[in-house]
Amino acid sequence: MQQTKFDQWLKETFLYETHILTMRLPDDPLPRGVVIKELDQKSKADYRYCLEIASGKKVEQVIAHLKENNMMYATHVVEVPKSYKRLIAPEGKSFSLMWIMRGIGLVLLLGFLYGTFKLMQNQGLMRVLDETMKDFQ
Repeated sequence: MQQTKFDQWLKETFLYETHILTMRLPDDPLPRGVVIKELDQKSKADYRYCLEIASGKKVEQVIAHLKENNMMYATHVVEVPKSYKRLIAPEGKSFSLMWIMRGIGLVLLLGFLYGTFKLMQNQGLMRVLDETMKDFQ
């Protein structure tokens, strides 16, 4: 199913995380919310540090900071496993369209139940239904 802009925004905001790999850390302090992890030299031989950033605005700040310091870096956007992933980003489905269809279904169900309730209160209809049931028996 096609993803809407709202679905894409949900994924970018809540599920995606940017990893910036660098050889060294900048001398100036990084913005708050940046997690610095030191990498094993065996797994990623080209890079030593991984800067994990969840916010898109902070990513732009850090990249601009790295460019100012003439530092080599590589970026990777990673989908972080979260417990609520299946709720806001179901596999192969659109979150917003799925909830719109559920809402329409709920409105139709409530309309059907209300209509049935109102018909059951009609005494003339109930008398005709009782006579019809007696005729069938």
